[in-house]
Amino acid sequence: MEFLIAIIIFVLIVILFNKVSKLKKQIDYQETKLKHLQEQLDAKEIKTESKPIIEQPKIVEEKKIEPQPEVVSYHKIETPKRIFDEIPPRQTTESSFDKNLNNAIAFIKDNFLTIFGIVTLVLGIDYFVKYAIDQNWINETFRVMIGIGVGLGIIGIAHFIRKNFEIFSSILIGGGLTVLYFTLTIAFREYHLLSQN
Repeated sequence: MEFLIAIIIFVLIVILFNKVSKLKKQIDYQETKLKHLQEQLDAKEIKTESKPIIEQPKIVEEKKIEPQPEVVSYHKIETPKRIFDEIPPRQTTESSFDKNLNNAIAFIKDNFLTIFGIVTLVLGIDYFVKYAIDQNWINETFRVMIGIGVGLGIIGIAHFIRKNFEIFSSILIGGGLTVLYFTLTIAFREYHLLSQN
């Protein structure tokens, strides 16, 4: 049953990769289309700017200004503005810690599903290996070999997709190294298959 769930999760991850790669291709196509349209628009603006506009000089007639009688108004006088109303508010600058914190939060928000998927994958592998150990399906040496193979497999997949999915591949490498770390730690501490050197 657990093996079936693992296969379903793997198939869903593959489908997700395909969808993401298709979306990335569509975005790249739209970006190139936008750049092309922007270049055409810039070319049209340059053509319209190059035409000189020649205006005919206008003849201005002088008008005589007659003195106007002084008008007295009994309307309410406006109050003068205070000096502090004209001063713009002081702009605050973010410290480098705030910028780094905002960048980290944005990274986690953008890649939440990816991080969640890696954690689920690592926990699923740990659960499956534990279940196999409890059922005595595999011996200690084979357990360690499976862990190392899975960890290296995850790192290999991350290396394969690193050009198209930079951030996801770096997170996958972290997951693969985590699997290797746990596998080698258990091989040393619990099974005594490795020496400390």
